[in-house]
Amino acid sequence: MATAKYSALFPHVAPRCKELIHILVHGAANLPNINNRSPRCYVTTQTKATLEEGEIGETINATNFIEGVSPQWNEMIYADIAEDKSLSEELIIFIIDEPTGKKIVEHRFQWQNFEPFYQYHINLQQPLQQTSQTTCLYISMMRKLSSLSKESIRYFGLEALLNGFDSPITENLSIYAVTRIVSDFKAY
Repeated sequence: MATAKYSALFPHVAPRCKELIHILVHGAANLPNINNRSPRCYVTTQTKATLEEGEIGETINATNFIEGVSPQWNEMIYADIAEDKSLSEELIIFIIDEPTGKKIVEHRFQWQNFEPFYQYHINLQQPLQQTSQTTCLYISMMRKLSSLSKESIRYFGLEALLNGFDSPITENLSIYAVTRIVSDFKAY
């Protein structure tokens, strides 16, 4: 049985001698129908090296299967590499139709283009040849190093886990919590 490399609560830094990208997959829009049916898809990620070696991405590192042209996941996936490979490595994100195994959408990024410990909120758009629509994949991502720089402390972070609400949520919406660090909270 496969087990996840990283626990459900993702670490603040990557494991020793590794780099890690956490990807929070929010949802997608305008996915095409597959063989006259709504797609039943999931999102997964790989690196260029694992793809070239023919390794199949771990199924533990994929979102759940959801049917529809605008699925909503709000699930975390990840990719990791050896620290010395970051200048040449590529991050690849796939949306895959589960019954057929067909790649619906593929997005590629140079690993080095992401600033360490910076939170990116991205709307990935790709026009489809078979339709006039543009698919969208909504993600948040962060590249993490195995340690924080002691010479130049440029990275600060606050990680909070939202456990619940005082009153029940009646609508099925995506909810975001936002915090701000201020020097004088009384004056703020």
